[in-house]
Amino acid sequence: MDSEMFEDLVQDMEVVPNDRKDMISAVSAPASHAVTARVKPVEAAVSSPEKLNPNTGTQPVGDGGGAVDAAKVTEALPQTAADDEKAKDFRIVQQLPEFPGGWVEFMKWLTKNLKYPSQAQSQRIQGQVVVTFIVNKDGSVADIRIPHPTTPVLDSEVLRVMRMMPKWKPGVDNDKPCRTMMAIPVVFNL
Repeated sequence: MDSEMFEDLVQDMEVVPNDRKDMISAVSAPASHAVTARVKPVEAAVSSPEKLNPNTGTQPVGDGGGAVDAAKVTEALPQTAADDEKAKDFRIVQQLPEFPGGWVEFMKWLTKNLKYPSQAQSQRIQGQVVVTFIVNKDGSVADIRIPHPTTPVLDSEVLRVMRMMPKWKPGVDNDKPCRTMMAIPVVFNL
């Protein structure tokens, strides 16, 4: 998805309560300046440990006894092949998953089902919630999360709606359906 399409998606996903579309929100107070600590100069020089050079031949030599004298090897564990599904990075695929009907239908579905929480409206809470989820091979949605929670009331509304989401058309990689991680920003504006 190119950046222009992504920006359009973010703008389209803004949730504005119907009774407040004609209102203008006030400018928020500027952020406070961060406090920085002053670094004091060190009076005494700190000596660094001696570095060993593997090419000089002056390496420490020991008998190898160490603290493992009491260790016993009873059996070697068999090696198992890596599971293709777990080893694969499911964030990058040839074709992204698609909501039934495409992005326009997704926006309609999200707008229809997402409600601006009344508690957030009364407290004038706004913000963006980024939700991640995995579209499985069969199109089902799993592992719905908010990686960076912001406001609990907005986060819970996004999670509630995403749990109602219908099956998607799965992502495709190497001409096979595959698990794919998706990240969707949802913007709440008063």
